[in-house]
Amino acid sequence: MMQPDDIEVVRLTHPSGYYIEVCNYGASWLSAYMPDRDGQLGEILLGYNDIEAMLADPNYAGRTVGRFANRIRQGKFTLDGRTYQLELNDGNNSNHSGPSGLSFRKFDIVRRDQLSVTFHYLSSDGEGGFPANVDIYVTYGLTKEDCQVVIDYSATTDAPTVLNLTNHAYFNLNGYGDIYSHQLRVSSTQMLETDSEFLPTGKVLDVAGSPFDFSQPKPIGRDIDWNMQQFAWNRGYNHCYMWNREKPSNLIQAELSSEVTGRRLSLYSTYSALQIYSGGFLSSKYPTRFGRIAQPADGIALEAQFAPDTPNLPAFPQCTLNPEEKYWQRIIYRFQTFE
Repeated sequence: MMQPDDIEVVRLTHPSGYYIEVCNYGASWLSAYMPDRDGQLGEILLGYNDIEAMLADPNYAGRTVGRFANRIRQGKFTLDGRTYQLELNDGNNSNHSGPSGLSFRKFDIVRRDQLSVTFHYLSSDGEGGFPANVDIYVTYGLTKEDCQVVIDYSATTDAPTVLNLTNHAYFNLNGYGDIYSHQLRVSSTQMLETDSEFLPTGKVLDVAGSPFDFSQPKPIGRDIDWNMQQFAWNRGYNHCYMWNREKPSNLIQAELSSEVTGRRLSLYSTYSALQIYSGGFLSSKYPTRFGRIAQPADGIALEAQFAPDTPNLPAFPQCTLNPEEKYWQRIIYRFQTFE
C-alpha cells in the first residue's frame, strides 16, 4: 500500500494560466482549474485537498483504470484457448481489474516538462490474473494553442493479452452541487443493454427518442427519475454508448456544458465506446474540494474505452494486444467558454 511520502504530484501550467495536477499513484488526474465565462479559474474535478483523503477515495476519482476498465463477467475470459480468472471485487464479477488494478499502483515518472508528463508502469505476468508482462505508459499533456488536456495511452506486451485503459475523472463544471442541470450531448444513439449486475447482455439498443437519447443537448437530470429498471439498477445513468468503427481516429463523443459558469467540455477519443456514469453511487470518507462528503451526482464520469466485458463479446471491437503490436489510444478534453 502506498504511503503519502511515496506520492509525487506534478502541476502542468499553461501560459494562459489554467492548470492541472496529476500524480504517480494510479497515474491519476487530481485537479483541473479551468476558466469560466468571466475568466475566473475554478476547480472542475471531483477531488480532495490532501493525499490521505485521495488515498482513501472509493470512487476511482481521476485514476488510470486498467488493465481492463469496467466489468468482466465472473472475472473470466478465454484467450488462445486458455481461460483466465481475474480478481473478483464486484459480487461475482471483476470491476476495473480489482484490487491489483492500475488504479492502486505506483507509476514512475519517466519524462516531464512544463506542458506534459509521462508515467510508466510494468504490469507483471499474472498480476490480477491477467496474462503477459505489459509495459504501460500514460502521458498527460496540455496543448499550446488552446485549452485542451490530452491523455495518451501506449503499451507493449511479451505475450497475447487484453488491455483497456481509461481515466475515471468526475467532472462538475460548476465546482459545487450536483450535475443534474449540466447539459449533455452524446454523438451516438447506440447503447448497450445491461442487466442487474451492470454488465452488457450483448444487445445494442437504438435509444433515439428514449430517456437515454442525448443526441441533442439536454439536462442530465431531466429524465433521470423515469420509472425504468435501468435507472433503478444504476441509480441514474451508468451506460455504455457505442460507435461502429475498428480503427482509432479522433471522434467527438460527448459535450458537457454548464449555463451557470459558461464552461463547456468536448470529449474526443480514439475508442469505440463511452461509459457515462452520473455518479449515483458516489460517497467518500473525507470531504471533497466541493466542500462536503461526496454525494450522488456530485460529478459525472465520461469514460472513453472499449465496451464492458469485451473479451466475452466477440461481436464488439476487441482489445486483444499481441507482442508484435503497440497499444495506442488517445482521449482529448477540450475546454471552452460561452456567453
